[in-house]
Amino acid sequence: MKDYREQACRIIGRERLNELEGKNIEIIIGIPSYNSSHSIAFVAEQASRGLKKYFPNASSIIINTDGNSSDGTKTAFLGAETEVEKLFSAHKGPRGKGAQLKDVLTIAAAINAKACLFIDSDLQSINEEWVYAMLSPIYEGFDMVTPHYSRYKYDGTITNNICFPVVYGLFCRNLRQPIGGDFAFSRRLLLYWLKDPMWDSDISRYGIDIYMSTLALLGGFKVTQTYLGAKIHDAKDPSGLKPMFKQVVGTLFKVLYAYKKKWMNRKFPYDVKITGVGYFAEPMKFDVNIRKMKTTFMRGFAANKKHLQRIISRKNFDKLEFMAKEKNVFIDNRMWAEIVYDCVLAFPKEGKNRITDVLFPLYQGRNYTFALETVGYEDKHAEERIMLQAKAFHLKRKYLINAVNSVNI
Repeated sequence: MKDYREQACRIIGRERLNELEGKNIEIIIGIPSYNSSHSIAFVAEQASRGLKKYFPNASSIIINTDGNSSDGTKTAFLGAETEVEKLFSAHKGPRGKGAQLKDVLTIAAAINAKACLFIDSDLQSINEEWVYAMLSPIYEGFDMVTPHYSRYKYDGTITNNICFPVVYGLFCRNLRQPIGGDFAFSRRLLLYWLKDPMWDSDISRYGIDIYMSTLALLGGFKVTQTYLGAKIHDAKDPSGLKPMFKQVVGTLFKVLYAYKKKWMNRKFPYDVKITGVGYFAEPMKFDVNIRKMKTTFMRGFAANKKHLQRIISRKNFDKLEFMAKEKNVFIDNRMWAEIVYDCVLAFPKEGKNRITDVLFPLYQGRNYTFALETVGYEDKHAEERIMLQAKAFHLKRKYLINAVNSVNI
């Protein structure tokens, strides 16, 4: 605990830390930000309203840990109309969501906070009910609460096509949003994360969400999901996203190997309990560049052809080569599962950069295929296709496990 206190002093100063300790802070809401002046005040105000309405007797604070924004994020946050105390903290060191959140974890550890909630700074759909839905399960004995959103069918493609199917297929847990961005958690779990030796540059950036959720699932912690309705935020066209993809997928694959013994003997997928009242809310739609997905696949396959021959099975390489030649891209569920698992298998030898470089264009090919499969689908029906893909990853888990065992990695 002394170490966390000294680290927290370096983050917010000894005088400020002593002040927080004297207030016996019970709940911390952390908001990581970078150039979020357009949205952060609303997020802070909704967080404050939720805390005052549902946790009026708990001493609480909202901490904005910022990556040195240049657009007035600090002014917007501190100017938010809140009844709950606010603290702005500029992160010292390279900017990154994970590094900024680690600042909050360290402060929470130092002052013995009982419950924490992380909220993305670009949320437009957050309301005071979210605060109750996320934090109340922590008081009921859960260690982590993840969101269960209604999302546009082309939003969250890294979740839909990589993270969710791998968590379902290999970890055997039906956790729908393992990188949802908004998480509540207990003191027991935050100390576990801080003690874990895996922290690296990817986890310090966009790898943080998949790191936190997978360690909670594999570490024997009580995890639940809660319905939050539609997620409206600064959505990104899935035809881009390469830096995020590399950090998230690199972290996920590292966790797979670091905690191999904890998931390889699992057999059947289990549902993770969902709290709250379930309903489908209409999510916000946005334009996606489907043509760019196909182009990225075509160019990426050509650029990585010699590496792909070495990494993925001959059968699937031949299929991809034919698709590229005929300009007719269609990567089905089972083929996609085998491709991802081949990349997992090659990860220790080839390294993160090589694997994520060759997998990214194939992921765009899978995004393109999903877009073709779901033309005219309503979002809730597209969700059924995402679930079918996750089940394909589970059916193919022995494909990976047998290969991993055969080379004794």
